[in-house]
Amino acid sequence: MLRLLALILSIISVVTVFFSLNIAILILGTSLLLFGFNNLKIKNKSMGYTYLTSGAVFIIGSCIKVFY
Repeated sequence: MLRLLALILSIISVVTVFFSLNIAILILGTSLLLFGFNNLKIKNKSMGYTYLTSGAVFIIGSCIKVFY
């Protein structure tokens, strides 16, 4: 379920990049977080933490870009 939701968010992010880059990066970060939680759920810890870290970096970077 998480994988399907993350895949849908990734596709929406690709379409959104033509309209607003900040929103697309935020959606992509959210989908990376979902991929990370899904990998942790299936006991794939190394990939799970990689996805979680990159998703958090994308979201923090998007927030910093918007506010500064």
